[in-house]
Amino acid sequence: KWPTEIHEMASRPGTRKDYRPREVLKSRGKPQNRPSVGQRGFYSEIANLGAKESILDPLEGPDVVQNTVLKTKKPAHVPPVTQFRTPENFIDILKAQLHGPTTQLLTSEDFSKRSWDPKVQVSFQTQTGVTPRLLEIERRKRDFAQKDLEDILSSRSVNAQHIIPKKKGSLSKSVDSGSSKTLRPALEFPPFLPLEIFDDSEYDQRLPEEWIALGYEEEGGKEIRKLVPAKALLPSLASLVGEAAAGDTKSPLPPAGAPPPSFRTSRAGRRYKVSSDSDPPPHAPKVLCHEWTDVGVLDYSPQTKRYLVQRIVVPTRLVELKAEKEAEQAKEGSKEEPASPPREERGSSPKEIEAGDSHHSLSSEREKGDSNQEEQTSSRSTSPSGSDSEQKMSAGPVSSDTGSPQPPESKEGEERTQKKKKKVRFFTAYDTEDDLQYWVPRIHLAFAAEDPAVFAQRVSDAYQLRKEVESHLRYNLYVDCMPVEGAGEMDFEELQRIQDLAKSLPILKTESVSKVSERLAKEIQLEYKRTQNRMIFDKTVNSDSKTFSYVSVPIKQPEPVPLTGMCSDVPPFPFQNVRDKFQFLTLFTSEEAIKVVVHVRSECSEVTELSLFHTKVGKPLKIEDFELSQLQASNQVQAYLEGKWIPQLKHLIWSSLIDVNKGWFSIAENSWDVYLCSKLRRLMELVRYAMQDAMRTLIENSLKAFYLMVEDACVECHNVPSDYIWQGTIVHSPFKPKAGPLFSLELLIDGEGVHYNADLLTFQVMLVRVFDKGIQVTQKVPRLERMIVDKLFWPKVPELLESVGSKEPSVCSLRDKIVMYISEALVPLLAYSRQFVQYIELANMTVAEYLQSFASEEKTTQQVKAEIDRFLKEKSDIESSFPQSIVIGPFYVMVDSLRTQLGKKCKELANALLDFMVQNLKKETDDICEQFNKISKRLFERPNAIEDLTEQRDYMKTIPETVHSSQERIQRAMSDYDMVEDYCYPLSNEDFEARWTTLSWPHRLNEHIENASAQMDQDEERFQKNLLNDQSQLEEKLDTLQMIVAGFSGHTDLTKAPEIRNDVRRVTKDLKECQTLAQKYNQRERLFGLPVTQYDKVGKLTRDFEPYKNLWNTAADWMRWHESWMNDSLVNIDPEILATNVNGSFKTMHKCVKHFRDIEPLKLASQEVKDQIDAFKPYIPLIQGLRNPGMRNRHWQQLSEQLGMTIQPKQNLTFAKCLEMGLQNHSEEIAKVGEIAGKEYGIEQALDKMESEWEPVELEILAYKETGTFIMRTGEEMSQQLDDHIVMTQAMSFSPYKKPFEGRITTWENKLRVTQDVIEEWSVCQRSWLYLEPIFSSDDINRQLPVEGKRYQTMERIWRKVMNTAKQNPKTIQLCADQKLLDNLKECNKLLDQVQKGLSDYLETKRSAFPRFYFLSDDELLEILSQTKDPTAVQPHLRKCFENISRLQFEEDLCITKMFSGEGEEVPFSEQLYPKGNVEDWLCEVERVMRGSLKSIIGQSLEQYPQVPRTDWVLSWPGQIVIAGCQVNWTTEVTESIAHGDLEGLTKRLVDQLSDLVSLVRGKLKRIERMMMSALIVIEVHARDVVFKMVEEGVKDINDFEWISQLRYYWHEDLLIRAVNAEFVYGYEYLGNTGRLVITPLTDRCYLTLTGALHLKFGGAPAGPAGTGKT
Repeated sequence: KWPTEIHEMASRPGTRKDYRPREVLKSRGKPQNRPSVGQRGFYSEIANLGAKESILDPLEGPDVVQNTVLKTKKPAHVPPVTQFRTPENFIDILKAQLHGPTTQLLTSEDFSKRSWDPKVQVSFQTQTGVTPRLLEIERRKRDFAQKDLEDILSSRSVNAQHIIPKKKGSLSKSVDSGSSKTLRPALEFPPFLPLEIFDDSEYDQRLPEEWIALGYEEEGGKEIRKLVPAKALLPSLASLVGEAAAGDTKSPLPPAGAPPPSFRTSRAGRRYKVSSDSDPPPHAPKVLCHEWTDVGVLDYSPQTKRYLVQRIVVPTRLVELKAEKEAEQAKEGSKEEPASPPREERGSSPKEIEAGDSHHSLSSEREKGDSNQEEQTSSRSTSPSGSDSEQKMSAGPVSSDTGSPQPPESKEGEERTQKKKKKVRFFTAYDTEDDLQYWVPRIHLAFAAEDPAVFAQRVSDAYQLRKEVESHLRYNLYVDCMPVEGAGEMDFEELQRIQDLAKSLPILKTESVSKVSERLAKEIQLEYKRTQNRMIFDKTVNSDSKTFSYVSVPIKQPEPVPLTGMCSDVPPFPFQNVRDKFQFLTLFTSEEAIKVVVHVRSECSEVTELSLFHTKVGKPLKIEDFELSQLQASNQVQAYLEGKWIPQLKHLIWSSLIDVNKGWFSIAENSWDVYLCSKLRRLMELVRYAMQDAMRTLIENSLKAFYLMVEDACVECHNVPSDYIWQGTIVHSPFKPKAGPLFSLELLIDGEGVHYNADLLTFQVMLVRVFDKGIQVTQKVPRLERMIVDKLFWPKVPELLESVGSKEPSVCSLRDKIVMYISEALVPLLAYSRQFVQYIELANMTVAEYLQSFASEEKTTQQVKAEIDRFLKEKSDIESSFPQSIVIGPFYVMVDSLRTQLGKKCKELANALLDFMVQNLKKETDDICEQFNKISKRLFERPNAIEDLTEQRDYMKTIPETVHSSQERIQRAMSDYDMVEDYCYPLSNEDFEARWTTLSWPHRLNEHIENASAQMDQDEERFQKNLLNDQSQLEEKLDTLQMIVAGFSGHTDLTKAPEIRNDVRRVTKDLKECQTLAQKYNQRERLFGLPVTQYDKVGKLTRDFEPYKNLWNTAADWMRWHESWMNDSLVNIDPEILATNVNGSFKTMHKCVKHFRDIEPLKLASQEVKDQIDAFKPYIPLIQGLRNPGMRNRHWQQLSEQLGMTIQPKQNLTFAKCLEMGLQNHSEEIAKVGEIAGKEYGIEQALDKMESEWEPVELEILAYKETGTFIMRTGEEMSQQLDDHIVMTQAMSFSPYKKPFEGRITTWENKLRVTQDVIEEWSVCQRSWLYLEPIFSSDDINRQLPVEGKRYQTMERIWRKVMNTAKQNPKTIQLCADQKLLDNLKECNKLLDQVQKGLSDYLETKRSAFPRFYFLSDDELLEILSQTKDPTAVQPHLRKCFENISRLQFEEDLCITKMFSGEGEEVPFSEQLYPKGNVEDWLCEVERVMRGSLKSIIGQSLEQYPQVPRTDWVLSWPGQIVIAGCQVNWTTEVTESIAHGDLEGLTKRLVDQLSDLVSLVRGKLKRIERMMMSALIVIEVHARDVVFKMVEEGVKDINDFEWISQLRYYWHEDLLIRAVNAEFVYGYEYLGNTGRLVITPLTDRCYLTLTGALHLKFGGAPAGPAGTGKT
């Protein structure tokens, strides 16, 4: 307990702030060099309790030298004796220094000085940094003095009145007290058991003898016994003598002075201090109240374990009552004694009965449990022997130097005391005769030298324990009081079985035992009924806890197990020796180590309860959700292990071992050698093994649970053959899991066929990935050694806890079983999906495509109806035969969406056909109605002339035929409408109206025709009358025009030309109208059948008027133009228009002069205008020169310099002014300058045109796939335009007129050339990038070509930057005319060339490793190399690498098991091949296995050849094997026949074999078998011909040339081919099942020649005409 005391000291006020208990503990084990200092005095001599707040920390102050004490011990620092003189009044000075109360006893009194001292565990020798012992005692005394016991007990809900049980009847009174107020009052039960039964003596700091010993002091060499101060729970003075008498107090032991200040009167005592004049109460109270009273402890009884206490403050009335009582006893003496039983007989004093009669009911229990109580109390505290106690009690009477009364020392007094001790056998709460001295239990007594808080906790614990025990007793009382009648009884058979088992031995089958068993059976029945009542009672109380709040149902405690169990005859064993040995070796000798192991076991136990996977089968999940769920479970466990488990264990171990000093379990150890020998290392190993065992248990349980989950789901699919075909309907599944499906799949049909919404091959990979992930998450858990023993040097690499390895046999076995089960479960799943292949076409059919296909051909109504019926029937069949879902092993397949999809598709197609039909009907009816509407409208159109009337009559003649054809269409449409109604198709209002409107049109049209005919007859008469009137008006108008035209010959005044031109225009208009009317009237006359009138006058007038019109129109125009040209601003004159108008006017006037040669006035007028025009014509070049569009300021300046006058093109400059300036005299100079300006203007216009043409031209920048960048698309037009403009610019650069634009031309040419170079470089770079981008987007290529990869990445960064710029600004000239862009593109092309060179070298190395790659192009080879992770990527290119391997069979685990030819022939591999490593490596393995497989199959076929019929044999092997085998057997047969001279017999066999093959060909063969037979027959025919020829030649020896010149096959553990002296090993290249060309004599010569050449290491190339056998 010493460290605990030190911690308490450190937490008390006054302890040094820098005090650290841990340092004190460490200092105890080390020798101290500091000198000891004697015991110091009290600093409290001058400080009372009131001055505590103003006292500073004694350790705070000025700086001092730390070794001052050491210096004072040296002689140099010891002052001489004579240095200090004692004053004469030294004693008075000391007395004057007393400043107030103190805890030190200054006067002699009834209490011992050391009886106030608390027990402290502090050394008597004070050391530096440690609180002195006296100071610690003083602090605790003050602390105890400040605490009020009653307040502490109140704060802990301990009522002093409930500590001691009340009298009988208290319970009934408390229960009945509230019955009149409420229906069911809240019951309160006062205690009825004494509290000392439940006292825990472990709270005592001293033994009872030690407490009593505190009252002994030595004075004058003599040991004197005094009182020990304490507080005892006694009857209150008010309850004994009344409140008035309680105030008049006196001490039975009058002190010399006041009570000591530290032993204050309690609050209850102060409450009863009243005047001594008060009258005593007439009678004592019936119920005693108790209070904590200041007492002095006198003695202790070991037999009863009670203390004798005496009140300190006693009322005068109580002393008087005691005296009166003693007087009465002295008078009556022996008379009174027989009247009352002795103490031994009644068991308690009169005061006991007054204190509480309730104890009489418990007397029997107390008698039975007296011994148990004493044993229980003795087990809690160690008591001295009775003799020692008697010695101390008889050591002397209580005395006091201050005159306190002493107990009587006479013999009568001693006998009385002994008699009192003998009388006390059983104690109630108090045993007293005079209410001054009491025998009280320890639980009612609080010593002044003990901590009130600890004592209050002691009382509180006993108080709570008593409350629980009383509640338990009360609970059992309730249960016992319940009636057993009607309660359930134990079954008779069950009871009989118990009796039979109990009496199974023969010795127990006696009559006496039977009687006993009957009584036991009754007890069992009674206990059974009681148990039933108890269960009913518990249920009732628990169901209504508010009503039965006063009842507490006890918590069942586990029953203790006997040490030896049921075996009492355990043989002797050297337990002590084993224990000693075990104690030396075990780790569990330390409480801290045991705590560590307990904590570790607890934490590891929690880990074993975890699971790495979710194995509870619930709702089936999608594959990604399932994997996510499992990974979340694994990650949660990983987070728990690394984030909570390890820190928690570290904290628990560290906190348990932190206070351990040097020794076996010191975590501060810094020596490896010591650590390796310590128990701490073994403890850490134990911790590590426990953690590893927990993790292994976790993993094994989790993996087993995961496997069982998969097995339960797939167990029904076990041993299903791989070619399983679904049996039964698609509604019921024979593959039901045990618990439930794991995965949710949806059956789909789309363009890819019938499949599920998840790749089935990924289930194996996912489960293995989840399985391995569960193991991986536990393989990074660190060990705890370096975290706990952190003072040692540990390697930098963290050590991890060992976990279950992923390659352990048990783990691999579970993993393989999981893969096997899920693989087997996929077989019925695929078989089920194949049941829906027939619906692929329906599912992938779109309504639009179907309608388009359906409408492409003409369909009759019956055909449409049949198609609709087909779809509706198919929809019904699908809905009735498809299940909503089906469970196939671990898969929950949802078919509902597919059923809905197909049913909806059928419905849509049927509705689409109906819609299509109705739409066509609507179009047909609309067309018919529109046709009839047009006819009707046309009939009701009113003709405006006879032409309209005639046309309408012609139209009416065609109507009957149209109506007849429409009538047939109407009948067909109505029939179709009837068919649509059969399908309950809802016609719209518009369709409904169209149907019946169409049906009514023919009848309505007939009525319209009749009405129109009558109206036409009336219009015809009216139009004929109108025609005659119109013709007469036309004649009159022509006569008038003739007179007007004749009058134009009189107009000769040119000044009136504008007015005359207006008359000309009017006459011209009238003549045109007359021509039109004449033509119209002639046409009408023809329609009416009248003679046609000739209107020649109209033509004659038009011809006569033409010259007059030309004359006056030209004259008026010339006069207007001439005025404008001469007086308007020169800037507004267009020279081109001017020249055109002048020349045109001159020609017209020249004709007019010729025409009017007979009319002199008009001739003169015409000649005058002609002369004016002719006079103006010379000025045209001058105007053109001045108004040239290329004239610029430089030209005007040049012209001004040449002419010597200033000429500027201003707004006020007119041509008339130019003539005044005489510019007509300088026409040549002006024309020359104008020509130069025109040429320069042409160049400028061409430049502007080129720039304007390039302004809208933009590069087409398009996003390229999903690369995040763009590509450029250029058209041929832009390249052509660029070339044309460069040529034009170059031509301009050679022009003599380029000088003003020379810089502009050069800049523009440079832009075009840079743009052209950029476009070219860009195109080259883009082609290379498009070629390399898919290559270097593969991680495999980048990993194998790191240098080229980095170069490509550099180039791609530039490329992406360029393309982003182009996307933002696609203007061709603005973007491409940039030299920096050109440099970047050239740099990209340079890098791309290097990359392509490196790539070519890389491809060359691949081709060198696998030469068949030379058959592939670079693109094809790169396509393979960029997908090395996908071995199946080589499938499209196998045909080019091998002679006839079209594809390989890759199993689900990518194992290659078969090869297929281009014809579909299948050849299995002789060994399993996995595509591991580089593609060229495993393709070499494919080549090796191909040859090995063919060799093995040839050997097997040759072994089987003589065992089976030949016709069966040829169909049992691949074609190449059959041909080679037949050749080998043919060679063998021919060799044997030659040797036996039986070639003729062989010919018959060969013919028979051919006949058998022909019979096979004529039968039913598969396509592959028929191809094989074709090739074999070609070879067999040639073999037959060779044998026939040898028979003709008379071959007798196997060495004859005719035989050895043939191509012969031999099998000697290898297939050999021989021809003459040449021999070759068969190549075993798989050729598939290809055909064979007919073998001609030239073919045999080719065989012979080529084999000879190859034998001599030469080559050959057959040549010759076609059809001779070269191929």
